Amino acid sequence: MAKRRAGRRKLDRFGVKVVCKAVFARGKSAKKGHEPIGWRHVARWINPVSMRQEQMGLDELGLSNDEAREKWARAKAKDLAKTRAVIESGDAVLGLVTIEQAVKDWLETIKHEPTKASYGMNVERFVGWATARGLVNVQDLVPALLAQFALDYAAGAAFAPVTGGKRGRKGATKRRRAPSTVALAFRIVRQFLQWARKLGFAPRLTSDAIKERLEGPKVPPKAIRFLRPAELRQLLEAAVRHDRDEPDNPRHKAGPIAPFVMAVLLSGMRFDEAASLEWKEVDLQAGEIRLPAERTKTREARTIRLDVSPSLLRLLAAMRLRSPGAELVFGVERGRCEFTRRRLTSEFGAPTFTWHDLRRSAGTILTNAPAIYGAASAWAAAKRLGHSVVIAEDAYAGVLSDLPGDAKTIEQAAGIEAVCNTIVQMAGCSETAASATSATG
Repeated sequence: MAKRRAGRRKLDRFGVKVVCKAVFARGKSAKKGHEPIGWRHVARWINPVSMRQEQMGLDELGLSNDEAREKWARAKAKDLAKTRAVIESGDAVLGLVTIEQAVKDWLETIKHEPTKASYGMNVERFVGWATARGLVNVQDLVPALLAQFALDYAAGAAFAPVTGGKRGRKGATKRRRAPSTVALAFRIVRQFLQWARKLGFAPRLTSDAIKERLEGPKVPPKAIRFLRPAELRQLLEAAVRHDRDEPDNPRHKAGPIAPFVMAVLLSGMRFDEAASLEWKEVDLQAGEIRLPAERTKTREARTIRLDVSPSLLRLLAAMRLRSPGAELVFGVERGRCEFTRRRLTSEFGAPTFTWHDLRRSAGTILTNAPAIYGAASAWAAAKRLGHSVVIAEDAYAGVLSDLPGDAKTIEQAAGIEAVCNTIVQMAGCSETAASATSATG
């Protein structure tokens, strides 16, 4: 009776071949007349992008019978046919692009550095997941793999700072990732994959497949966090106490912080916009701050009128008199400001706050104070912040019902005129600054 020949059973489904290969013990083979110790089913096909043969073990996928393997081969053949159709239509890039390189190219399209850092941290987790599973090229991504990534990531452990470890070091905890963390990561990975799909890097993915496979968990909206008038006064008074602290205090290394806190609050600028504000962007005569498109997160230029925050105009005029040749208005660093922000809370009695809380506080006051912008308060406040009305209402404008009805400025509405005057005086020669502003006007 003739022996069964190894590797001869094939199931060809439109270009996908399922081969039954004999498995021999080490050092043995069919040529030497040895009997196999088992059989392994392998699928082979030609990648329509690289035009090279690829293969995959089917036993590892749990396909233990001919019916299951045939069903898989038919589905794979349809997937390959779709890829060929996309390539023939000219919508796909005829060249392999690694996932790692595609991520680098995508991040280069993001000009706002903090956003790039945040997006990069999240999308690198997807790159690490793909690398661990042997996925190299963007062309290898299929909807089923995105669904698997979603399951693996949602079930992953949350990370937290390590007690006693190096600064910034984090380790895995026993908790799962929070729904908000998962939703944010999925949103960023979706943006990357949609970018890759539009450029033709991912011919096997459709827009609907990306949305469906990476649909994040439903996260209930959080209340908009902002500081109320009493908290704003408390914060500015704490900043004044900080700036009056003894100069020989070994921990007093940040320099004056009150002018910067006041400027972020009254202008509604983002931290980076205020920290890198240049004097050429400040027009004291017109009473405006003009931010160019390349310096804003949304890449849209905007003008911040100072008529609703006259204390800020006086502060800038005073600072200009003291530093006529400087290029930067504040020139502060993120790390030093974060250190000082924490000190304001822990040592000087300030309420807990973030720099973005000040931006939201400005939007909330401008929207709720009836006499500042009148009936156009929502639109004008959104324009000042650099967002659409919808986004401003969803994320930046809270509800305040106890603001004075006749307040024409942010300082009057928040009841912080006195402390703002103190900060201007500390900045230097407020009366001279005010007269200089009037003279230029």
